[in-house]
Amino acid sequence: MKVNDNMVGLLQKIMSREPEYEHSLTEDDYISEDVGTELIQIYQSTSNLETRELITGFMHEAGYRWLRRLITRDAEHQVH
Repeated sequence: MKVNDNMVGLLQKIMSREPEYEHSLTEDDYISEDVGTELIQIYQSTSNLETRELITGFMHEAGYRWLRRLITRDAEHQVH
């Protein structure tokens, strides 16, 4: 997944709303390679609608395959 500036901004907003997940989304101030999969898992576990909207926006920016994985709740397979 190629992360653009808009996605970084969305990720920062997500982390501000869900600080308990920050460690799984970043590694030493860099975005984790598994950020997409982690966001799907956060989407499934949170009841915060703002967080869900932000994650949906992030996945929309990431591309069709990631948005499809979010909608189908597929957090198991990696997408390159």
